[in-house]
Amino acid sequence: MLAVYFAAGRRPVLRRFIIFEQLWTETRCVFWSSFYLRRVTEPLALLLSERGLIASQLTERLEGVRYRPAVINRPADLVSVAETQKAMVVLVDVEGLPVPTLAAIEQLRANQATSHIPVIAFAKEADGATQASLVAKGATIVVNEVAVLDHLAQLLDRALEIS
Repeated sequence: MLAVYFAAGRRPVLRRFIIFEQLWTETRCVFWSSFYLRRVTEPLALLLSERGLIASQLTERLEGVRYRPAVINRPADLVSVAETQKAMVVLVDVEGLPVPTLAAIEQLRANQATSHIPVIAFAKEADGATQASLVAKGATIVVNEVAVLDHLAQLLDRALEIS
């Protein structure tokens, strides 16, 4: 048991005894409920990537800027997940499977329910031809991998302003 004392004037007064397990359970419940509420109210950012290292780095950075990241490994699932989960922004790694990824971006733009979602596309080296093809397919912003890691918060703000 844990005795809780309150200072009343000059001498502490014993108010009540608390069982430590009860205190721990109540504290843990408050912590988990506040964590759950925080996670539900954060905007959802979908990350389409097959590369584990970049996906984990972006997941950590998205959590750091108060987004709720969800990693999608298959380009075919992008539109259905974005529509059902009400994504705020989509980050697309074009390096792994460029043809299915481009098709997924086109389908995202063609769907009435998901056409408003900004798409940030990135690759290891985003040259002029890659940028032009991605913008033509519907990407809002095209950057290289280093830029998306270093300037993620600014890119998210800019993508939301554009769309």
